[in-house]
Amino acid sequence: MEENFVKRYDALVIDSVNFAYRTFKIEGETPVRISKKTVYKDSICNFIDSVEDLKNKYLKSDGQVYLLFDNYFSRADLRSMYMFVNRKELNESYKANRKKESKEFYNSLNFLRYFYLIGPEQYHTIKIDNLEADDLVKPLFETIKVIGGNTSALMVTNDLDWTRYLSDSVDWLPRLNETPEDV
Repeated sequence: MEENFVKRYDALVIDSVNFAYRTFKIEGETPVRISKKTVYKDSICNFIDSVEDLKNKYLKSDGQVYLLFDNYFSRADLRSMYMFVNRKELNESYKANRKKESKEFYNSLNFLRYFYLIGPEQYHTIKIDNLEADDLVKPLFETIKVIGGNTSALMVTNDLDWTRYLSDSVDWLPRLNETPEDV
């Protein structure tokens, strides 16, 4: 009898906006009002359920979940403050290829961020103005001793920028329905 071995990690590091793109099913979903904002309730629930599935499948019992959030501004925006270029031109050309989402999409992300902020201690949210989620990976890995220690991590994203952090202690999950990939 063949036994399926599933590697367990000390940390799950989730690219939250990327994860939302993959777990939200907003086509045909009617937003609902929560307080003064409208959100995609079913997509929020799907995101939370998907995080729980990953946690149950890949996280050690004493592991931690880190949800990294983009600021919806980029490093290019920050860099442009220090360059002698027309910032408007830079922003327009950089953002021209970005998919524009509805306010309900971003309200849903903000709801999720708040949900995990006030949730159990096992969950951590990280968002820094003017930085994208992949800019937060290295400082996080240094802080939780993935770099320079013996902590293992699974990065949940299909953003190729994150692959620079693959190592013997860091794997990634680019496709949610497949097994993690290692270095």
